[in-house]
Amino acid sequence: MKNFILIILAAGLFFSCSVKGNLTLDERGAGDLSMDFVLVPFFGDFFTDLIDTDILLDETRLGFEANSAITNHSLVQEDYRYGGTLSFDDFDALTAIDNGEEQTLFVRESSGGITTLTITFTRENWDELSVLVPALSDPTIAMMGPDGSMGLTEEEYREMVIYPFEGYAPSTEEAVKALDASFLEFTVNLPGPVTAQKGGTLKGNSVTYRIPLIRMLMLDEELSYSVSYKE
Repeated sequence: MKNFILIILAAGLFFSCSVKGNLTLDERGAGDLSMDFVLVPFFGDFFTDLIDTDILLDETRLGFEANSAITNHSLVQEDYRYGGTLSFDDFDALTAIDNGEEQTLFVRESSGGITTLTITFTRENWDELSVLVPALSDPTIAMMGPDGSMGLTEEEYREMVIYPFEGYAPSTEEAVKALDASFLEFTVNLPGPVTAQKGGTLKGNSVTYRIPLIRMLMLDEELSYSVSYKE
């Protein structure tokens, strides 16, 4: 799971035109997870100068193969588009932190025939995400996250976060525009009727969450999303 999240966050989180994810769960907690993102060209160039994508994809494949919860997987890289799909037999095992500590990012609980999946991002649990995604501890990348935005206004943060892309973006205005246009859109498909949800848009047995990138990067307030469904 580490390396897949690495591609999603460390690569696609910053200045991507679109990031779309899809999680499908069955009644046993097994299912499929797919992510697809298209980078704006200037960030794609920055990213490939910074990271050897062939090595990253090879490490991701090895990570998939080493994770006993993953039963099948595939990856795709085409120009500025990156994506992947995996199947798993235990969502809780898939999202577990390797150091054995209890994580608070993705919590799935069942009671009285109702299962609730809660996803929470805060400044306090960002370190948990760094355990799942070691690249987020890199000083350059960490500067763009919640710790780097501490005490800054949103305008000051925007100026800081686009600095590494000077020489890649056509202009500062284009970099800011790309940041403002970047969202994470994530759909959760459930095996039973949804009884309640928070933060998303409900359609049938599916809920879609749309999170502005800058809110994810600054985390100046808690981001919490949940969905409850009948088992």
